Amino acid sequence: MAAGAESLLIRRYIDRAMVDLPPMPHVVVQVVQRVESEAVTTQELNDMIIQDSAITTKLLKVVNSAYFGMPRQITPISRAVSILGLQQVRNLLLSLGVLNAMRSTNPRVLKMQEAFWKQAFASGIAAEFICQKKGLARKERETVFIGSLLQDIGRLFLITMFNLPYQEVVRESVSRDESLLLTETRILGANHTDLGGALADRWNFPHSLGSVIRNHEGPFIGQASAEEFIVHLSGYLSFEVVEAELIGRPPILAPAAAAWAGLTAGDLETIREKMHASLEQTSAMLGMV
Repeated sequence: MAAGAESLLIRRYIDRAMVDLPPMPHVVVQVVQRVESEAVTTQELNDMIIQDSAITTKLLKVVNSAYFGMPRQITPISRAVSILGLQQVRNLLLSLGVLNAMRSTNPRVLKMQEAFWKQAFASGIAAEFICQKKGLARKERETVFIGSLLQDIGRLFLITMFNLPYQEVVRESVSRDESLLLTETRILGANHTDLGGALADRWNFPHSLGSVIRNHEGPFIGQASAEEFIVHLSGYLSFEVVEAELIGRPPILAPAAAAWAGLTAGDLETIREKMHASLEQTSAMLGMV
């Protein structure tokens, strides 16, 4: 079969798999919508979340993990909301919802998924540093953090649902020293930014989050937001923390984003140290959920 015809066939299978994906848990959708409307109290959020015992258990495990470093065990959801804030709890629930939708028992898939989440959390760490450096407001910072964490959900979808062809994508990306995005488009007839945007629509993600997921790879020819620049940079930097053989080559660094951020050599070294320090905590947290 010719390469073009093969990629077209794979794309058809991808489109079908997108339709068959499970929906986001109802409680996650409900919480995200209420938090976005800015018309919800801590108690109302608590009452929504505890309707789903599985989500409640996972959320409390994550909140009490070493990643957050709580001084004592937290049990009521309302207490977690009070300490972390509405936006942070929303972010955690979105991440848990994505984890729930992309379940697998295949050891090969699980290995690549673990690499994905390590990179995702490293990206979040890098994004937090850049947000602080640029003085972003709290609401913008929350969008950036969850955008950094979930920017590559299209890639997670491909890892989970099309693992064998995607392993070939990763191998080709490394052997040709070609960005993952270009290799995906060439082999699969689809790329993770387009698929991530489609997933954001399917799962009713907030518009600002969906926009960041679609646009985080650039090339930022026209006007771009601070959120998009930071998510792009954090994603680029996060490729350092996981072996290329598991994740492929990083995106092409957008000069506009680099110039806007103005990161010094010292900044980059600090980001690297913070990303690597987070990996052990991330692995422990993934084991719980």
